[in-house]
Amino acid sequence: ILEEQIFFFQAEDGIRDFCLSRGLGDVYKRQVLGALIVAGIDGIKNNYRLPEPIQVDPQLLTEEEREARGIKLLPQTLTETLGYLRKDEVLMEALGSKLSQVYLAVKDYENSNTQNLSLIHIS
Repeated sequence: ILEEQIFFFQAEDGIRDFCLSRGLGDVYKRQVLGALIVAGIDGIKNNYRLPEPIQVDPQLLTEEEREARGIKLLPQTLTETLGYLRKDEVLMEALGSKLSQVYLAVKDYENSNTQNLSLIHIS
């Protein structure tokens, strides 16, 4: 595993520079932003309505209170998250067939190799 990775980026003035990679943080931010844009466009196309806002942390509510308000918790594990992604036709279509297959294969590999790690292994 490389300790440092170098990447190139396009500057506003068109000059290419290099710098040490800041890791995957920027990549993940772009993935989330892309998913939000795709989901937003789908919501607009299909006239989805936003749920009523809540003023309390959903984690503090009981399961019954969340259910009564129609609140669903976000996935708690990568396994759960990948299951939802596989079922999400909008995001899978936006990724395209090849990219979605590669993305899921990489995430499945990552998941299988990190499930038994403790925080001590990660930090």
